[in-house]
Amino acid sequence: MAFTAIDTLGDKVKVIYHSPKPENFELSERLVMKGKYEEGQFVCQSIQTKCPSKYKDQDPSKHPGNKKIQPTTIR
Repeated sequence: MAFTAIDTLGDKVKVIYHSPKPENFELSERLVMKGKYEEGQFVCQSIQTKCPSKYKDQDPSKHPGNKKIQPTTIR
């Protein structure tokens, strides 16, 4: 598989990936790729997809990581 990736600075690079396409590849907002830059292209060894959060458009206080913890007294 070959595609063009755009990094966080807006630079583009051709990516070559010889393994099967990762699940949710088209839905990902970001990819974490590991590999080597060779001869003007990035030869990718692994891809990790970063999918949009299901909490993205919700009130941040409703995110499970933002639950308030009730203090307890240990006796």
